Amino acid sequence: MCWLKLRVMNKYVRLNYFFLHTKIKIPVIMIACSLQIISCNLINSSEPIPAYVHIDSISFSSIDPLHQGSGSHKITDAWVYVDGNIVGTFELPATFPVLSSGSHKITIRPGILINGIAATRTNYPFYTGFDTVVNFVSDKTNTVFPHSVYLTFPAAFCSQLEDFDQTGTTLVKTSNSDTTINQVLDPFCFEGQSGKVYLDASHTFFECASKDSFPLPLSVPVYMELDYRSDNEFTIGMITYTFSHIYVDNIVTFKATDHWKKEYVNLGPTVNATANAFGYKIFIKATKSAALTNATLYFDNIKVIH
Repeated sequence: MCWLKLRVMNKYVRLNYFFLHTKIKIPVIMIACSLQIISCNLINSSEPIPAYVHIDSISFSSIDPLHQGSGSHKITDAWVYVDGNIVGTFELPATFPVLSSGSHKITIRPGILINGIAATRTNYPFYTGFDTVVNFVSDKTNTVFPHSVYLTFPAAFCSQLEDFDQTGTTLVKTSNSDTTINQVLDPFCFEGQSGKVYLDASHTFFECASKDSFPLPLSVPVYMELDYRSDNEFTIGMITYTFSHIYVDNIVTFKATDHWKKEYVNLGPTVNATANAFGYKIFIKATKSAALTNATLYFDNIKVIH
C-alpha cells in the first residue's frame, strides 16, 4: 500500500505542477485522497488463508518380486487430489497450498518422467495411489508420507522381466552385434548381479534383444523399465512382428552417466502403430563413441509392463 500510495502521490504532484502552469483550478488534494481510498479497498480485499501440505518423497516397494521384479523406482512428482478434485502436479520435494478447511480425503499418485524427459510427466499407471484424510487448518502445514506399490495382476503384468540373477538371461545378442551382454557380480553392480557390456576397438557395436517374442495389448499403457549405468550412450527400441513384415523402431537414446539411473520408456505409441502385430521384442544397442578408448555399460531390472 505504501508503494502504491507514494506512486499515486508522485503522479498527483506532477498533475499539480501541470495544473499550476496551465492555471486550471482543480482540487488536486481531493482527487488524491479519493484515489487513495479506492486503492486501499483494492489491496485490503479479504482473501482466504490456505492450509499447506508438504511431501518430501513417495516411497515404493515391490510386494511380489517373483512376478513384478525389483522395487527400484524414480518417482519425481506427486499428482495431488482433494476429494477427487485435482489440486496440481508437484515436483518433489514440495510444499503447496490447499484452499480447504476441516477434514478432507487427499489422494497422491506417483509421477514419473516419460523417456527421462522433464517436459513429459505423467502419473505412472502401474503404481498405486496413496489415500489419507487430512485436517486442513489455515496457515498450518500438514506433512504427508505417501507409499506406493505395483498394482496387482492383471492391472500390472510383466511380459518380460530380467534382473540377471537367474541362470541364463531373457536377452541375447543379435547377429549384428560383435559383443554380448554378460551376467556379472562386481562392485559396480546395482542389485545382486547385473548385465554388463564391454566395448573397445575390437568390439564397437553391441545389440541384444528379447530371446522370445511376446504379445502386447493395444490401446493401453505399455512401458519398459530399466536401471542402467553407462560410459556410452545407448538406444532402446522395439521389434514388431506381423505375418507379412518385421518392423524395427528406435524409441529413445539415453546419454552416458557415471551413476545408476532409473528410466521409464513409453512403448505404447510403437505398439499402437501396428494393429495386426502378433509379437514384440525389445532391444538395446550401442555404438562405441569415437571419443572413448573403451566403454562399459551396466543394466539391471529390465521389465516390460502393461
